Amino acid sequence: MQTPCRALSLACESEGKSMAKSTPMTMTTAINSIIVKVFDFWLLAWITNEISSGKNRIQLYKVIPSALASSPEMRTLNVIKMTQKPTLIVLAAGMGSRFGGLKQLAPVGPNGELIIDYTIFDAARAGFGHVVFVIRRELEQEFRAVIGARFDGHINVAYAFQDLSDLPSGFEVPAGRTKPWGTGHALRAARHNVDGPCCVVNADDFYGARAYELMGKHLATSDPSYALVGYSVGHTLSDAGSVSRGVCRCEDGVLQAIEEVHGIQRSGAEVRNEAGELLGDAQIVSMNFWGFPSSVFTELEAGFISFLNAGGEGEYYLPTIVENGMAAGRTVHLLGVCDTWTGVTYASDQPAVARLLLDLHASGDYPPSLLPE
Repeated sequence: MQTPCRALSLACESEGKSMAKSTPMTMTTAINSIIVKVFDFWLLAWITNEISSGKNRIQLYKVIPSALASSPEMRTLNVIKMTQKPTLIVLAAGMGSRFGGLKQLAPVGPNGELIIDYTIFDAARAGFGHVVFVIRRELEQEFRAVIGARFDGHINVAYAFQDLSDLPSGFEVPAGRTKPWGTGHALRAARHNVDGPCCVVNADDFYGARAYELMGKHLATSDPSYALVGYSVGHTLSDAGSVSRGVCRCEDGVLQAIEEVHGIQRSGAEVRNEAGELLGDAQIVSMNFWGFPSSVFTELEAGFISFLNAGGEGEYYLPTIVENGMAAGRTVHLLGVCDTWTGVTYASDQPAVARLLLDLHASGDYPPSLLPE
């Protein structure tokens, strides 16, 4: 394998011979040409090394044809884009609010793991290379100590802050408004931390390894469409009370519509909403497991401005962003329907969550412990 230094030597030698034989060129043009040669040699050496070591195989099958088909000036940029690992955005601004603080978060794993430990573990083994935690500014110190420190040295971690006053230019917080603007606003907070495809999840939901596998494979293709991993509603209910879910209508693996439905609970052997309407256990619902290209932030901004111009009442939700995209012609792929989901909607849900995770450890889905040694 050629090293970058050897590549530089060969590139300069080659370029020097070429310059001697060709018509005169400006110094700037000559320097630029040498730089391009260096990048070409370095990239070829790097790609060879990556392939031989088995790294990034999912992305690399696209690198060589894409790089060679483009102009020399774009080769480096294309390789970087093709090998860029997706980012996981964890919406954690409300994390711990029901428990009086992060230190009071109840462990659910057999060794004291939190749900977020499973989130990061599953994302990392599915190919995600970066995590952005969206939190409240006043939570930063505690979050870094209690949560962030668990992942030091295991995955790249960044922080974004959902703040009520973080608004587009020309807008001000309305009098009397005290809370941020919802999950869409939370995603917007991560706009400066993401420059590639991303997946958005809730911090306090356990989605299962398969969801991350499906999303990781989709985002690795650089598909510009949106994506969703759905769940069977019957596997997302609580024995302690009713829940709200985004009920999805899909055709041929494509989302057609999503509607927020409240008061969903089991009634005998049936699943019904607050109006008593039958849903059925297999009804597909969204649990806020979304995949987006980086362009989502441009589309999100336009939608948020429209939302504010219309009065900004209520909250700006993630499904609203998806609906706006669909209205503009975006395709939203349903990547699959999973059965393994759990979360602590009510305090009494915790024992059931712990039993599920214990079973997954016992079956080998997870190693004996997820906690750092």
